[in-house]
Amino acid sequence: AMNQATLGLFIQRQSSWNKETVIAIDKDHFLHPMSEVARSDVVLVVSEKEKSQSANKNYASPKLAKAMSTRSDKYSIFNLMELAKALSEPLAAVVNSSDSFALDDPLRQSIFLCLSEHESDWQITDSGPDIRVNSLKNQKYWNIGVAEFLGKHQLVDAGVPLKSAIDLEGRLRVTWEYYNAKKTKHPLSLTALQLGHSSLETTSAHYDSSAMA
Repeated sequence: AMNQATLGLFIQRQSSWNKETVIAIDKDHFLHPMSEVARSDVVLVVSEKEKSQSANKNYASPKLAKAMSTRSDKYSIFNLMELAKALSEPLAAVVNSSDSFALDDPLRQSIFLCLSEHESDWQITDSGPDIRVNSLKNQKYWNIGVAEFLGKHQLVDAGVPLKSAIDLEGRLRVTWEYYNAKKTKHPLSLTALQLGHSSLETTSAHYDSSAMA
């Protein structure tokens, strides 16, 4: 879980996407069709944001999230997605060959598959190896992975150690906004467009010059 959570965090930091959007990345559809055709170094990667778009509706209405990336930079969003997908492939083979998972089970499309790491999470004697397969969509494994990453690298903010996923809540997106604005000198309106905000007030109040960055 730590390796996958680390990739998820770095994708968040580079793309400005929130955690839910990163976790929703589809292993077969994260590259925009135009980028598939063009085969250039610069690519457009996509995911979907479900968090609030479908509220008060009796049908799913996800919002498309987009980010620019490159093929050549080994640390780019695109290559981090490819790496997460590669790490998931052995577990994806287990999921695809098992009758325990419905055809529409989110595990079938996730790039963030991981193993249940504690004996209490599975009973190998009672079932096959597929019972051990999970993903970062399960909040428990996201929390475990992030906590292990922070514990290993000893990140500190203002003298206070960052220890859990809650300590990073809301930080990565505003950090992206802070450094993006500093680097590009783009007006707030363009930043709002990149973040997918329909209102400048949202960007100004929650991201611009945020103390969380």
